[in-house]
Amino acid sequence: KVRHDPNVLLLHYSDMTANPRPGIVKLAAFVGVDLTPTEMDDVERKCSKEYMSARPEFFRYLQPLNPTFGNGEEGWVNLGAMEVWAQTEREYFQDQDDLVEWARAGGTFS
Repeated sequence: KVRHDPNVLLLHYSDMTANPRPGIVKLAAFVGVDLTPTEMDDVERKCSKEYMSARPEFFRYLQPLNPTFGNGEEGWVNLGAMEVWAQTEREYFQDQDDLVEWARAGGTFS
């Protein structure tokens, strides 16, 4: 319903993990931030699973749709419990097939 609103930017996890730089560029433009090449490299490095996994104390926070997920000792970065997402996906997207497909695979949608 709100995906076309001017204050909404959708980025997909699989797109960001496969090639994060284009998503970082989109996000920076969306919030009006000009990143230097050094800052861009730093953001990309700090968004990596390797960086986050090495610092779980920074990534223990409550998930908005499931406040118990990822709140354990290891943090959410190391969990990967897909059955939790599948249930959330069914509840959140309901009959919006284009959004379900995007949520599963990433890429673009209209």
